[in-house]
Amino acid sequence: MQKENKHLDAATAAEALRQVLQGEDFHGPKQATARIRLQAATSQHPGAPYTIATNAMHAVYWNRIWLAKLRGIKKPAMIEDWRVPSAAEWPEIRLGLVETVEEAYEIANAHPFEHSMKNDTVACKTLLAIAVHTAYHLGQISLLKELSK
Repeated sequence: MQKENKHLDAATAAEALRQVLQGEDFHGPKQATARIRLQAATSQHPGAPYTIATNAMHAVYWNRIWLAKLRGIKKPAMIEDWRVPSAAEWPEIRLGLVETVEEAYEIANAHPFEHSMKNDTVACKTLLAIAVHTAYHLGQISLLKELSK
């Protein structure tokens, strides 16, 4: 049985999300996707497993699943993960990457801390999952961006 972490709170999750949004020590979602031309976003570099757009869409997809759990609303269909987006979707994906982290940050910063999870610890772990997973994919996006130059 997993032990509950009594030191995990909404302020900790909010700080992690703030660091992702503002890009402390790395580029945040807005900076990481800035000036990526459509061709670079949707072209797969030799040796890379996916495009920048596919990677970013995966991050947005999971952020939306976690946010749906936090909000107590219906989650996106699981069959959509790792779908290859069309070129026309790139602007919406870029925006979604920023907006989903901003929404998570707002939830973590809200007073009172409100969510639909079974307790605050589970909600905080979910918010931290958004921060960590997004940061992981931002690193991949930055690498793919460099490879596309």
